[in-house]
Amino acid sequence: MHVKLAVKQQIVERLLLPSVNTKYIIMFYIQVIRVFKFLDPTTILLELVSTPIKDYLRSRKDTLRCIVRIILSGENNELYQQFG
Repeated sequence: MHVKLAVKQQIVERLLLPSVNTKYIIMFYIQVIRVFKFLDPTTILLELVSTPIKDYLRSRKDTLRCIVRIILSGENNELYQQFG
């Protein structure tokens, strides 16, 4: 249990900061989804760890613009295939 909370806390303290570029947070979030789905197919851990990231991205004004830019540029093949 402590490991899950430690991972979540590290994400909040090191990633979810105004100084971190939104694009970097989105790309990290995509990797978190990939890794935690592999580690835990039930997605219970994914939900625990990703909730603060989702909530934080919703609060940033440039999130949607950044997602669209990533999709249109083809920079993230996974997002491009999903929505491009």
